[in-house]
Amino acid sequence: MGSSMFRIFTGLASLLLILSGCQDFFVRDLTGDTVVLSSPANGTQTVALSHQFTWEEIKGAEYYNLEIVTPDFGAIQSYVLDTTISSTRFSQTLFPGTYQWRVKAGNFGGETQFSQPFTLIIDTSSDLSNQVVVLNSPFSGFVTNDSTPSFSWQTIFIADSYVFTLKSGTVWNSGIVIYSDTLLATSMALPAINALPEGKYTWGVKAMNAISSSSYTIRNLHIDRTDPPAVSLQSPSNFSLLSTGILNFNWNRPADVGTQPSNRADSVYVYSDTTLTNLFSRSGTSTTSIALTLTNPGWYRWYVISFDQAGNASDTSQKFKFQLN
Repeated sequence: MGSSMFRIFTGLASLLLILSGCQDFFVRDLTGDTVVLSSPANGTQTVALSHQFTWEEIKGAEYYNLEIVTPDFGAIQSYVLDTTISSTRFSQTLFPGTYQWRVKAGNFGGETQFSQPFTLIIDTSSDLSNQVVVLNSPFSGFVTNDSTPSFSWQTIFIADSYVFTLKSGTVWNSGIVIYSDTLLATSMALPAINALPEGKYTWGVKAMNAISSSSYTIRNLHIDRTDPPAVSLQSPSNFSLLSTGILNFNWNRPADVGTQPSNRADSVYVYSDTTLTNLFSRSGTSTTSIALTLTNPGWYRWYVISFDQAGNASDTSQKFKFQLN
């Protein structure tokens, strides 16, 4: 069974970004806390293969480490899962067998001990009618400019095949089928001949074998291929004369015009010359201003490029020059 399992390790880079740039912050001591497991309840015996593992939140925790082993932590035969996440729930599809799972919480000051493990027993059954296909990617509500996206889901070992279906709109029951295929694999990329125009879609997967099938598990998907409008620079204004030190760069960002208006992020380029040869700084921000320290006198030039959630880029803004003395 161990060769059929897999082990997942994820980094904490996204969590580090939350605190980047902060110099003074309070980190709560978690060493005296204990994670309380919620579900599946201890001793659960079931034929369901897919489970959502949940636990209670620990105040001040930045991440949680979930471990699943077989058959138990006292005599580990296989690590099924070892993953670090920021939420208090995680979905996983398993094979029949006996498992134990546990969780510990952590932040940048330390970690709790692992919780007392819960036992989960999964019995063998060939009936798919009560099974759930766990979708991997893309996540629900995903916004992309890729007109031929890829899709993946977890294996259900008693399934012989999977039916992938893509529909128009965000309501599964009333959507029109755009693409459907029966697959042996647990991933697929939409063929180029079926490339999607801009719009909102719903996709789903169900598992099948000779005697039964599961219900569809579904998610929404948005295709946005419209570039956001260029921003309008405000300050430093063109040909302005300023003093060295901390400068505030400001601009106006028009509303997104794509099919799925979304969060925006801008890249600010500052050059220490007027010919755009020597890049002094390239900074990303979700706001419409940024502060930079410039200590060398001379001419500078700056501009902004805006990006939407789908990855579309605006035209380059106007390019303003300013002089520092």
